[in-house]
Amino acid sequence: MNNLITWCYINAEILDLQSRFEAAFDAEELIRDYDQDWEWLYGYSNLNNGMVNISRQHKMNKSMYDKPLRIRIETVNEITDALLFQTVKVIHDAFKTTVYQGVIKDRGIDLSDYLMEAQYKYEI
Repeated sequence: MNNLITWCYINAEILDLQSRFEAAFDAEELIRDYDQDWEWLYGYSNLNNGMVNISRQHKMNKSMYDKPLRIRIETVNEITDALLFQTVKVIHDAFKTTVYQGVIKDRGIDLSDYLMEAQYKYEI
């Protein structure tokens, strides 16, 4: 399985963003789950013919908006520039925010764990 890792910052609860993520990634129904440290949405994306996983740290059922909202695309296909740019475009169109792409070390608890390889600024 190949992974494309992106992240962004959105000042809203993941649950409130669910329908917008479903539309953006052409996913019929993303499933929401959580534990005491993380919350996430996941499911099959028709857009990239693979799984999409959106996650962010939270405390006591409250999102931590200063933490990155991670968007991981899992696919059997090769990760190409076309897939990256398609992913950036749907995030830009749906959420009007800058998108970062790179590698996340360990569990991604600290911002220093996010190794940015590229930044795609949202421009009006």
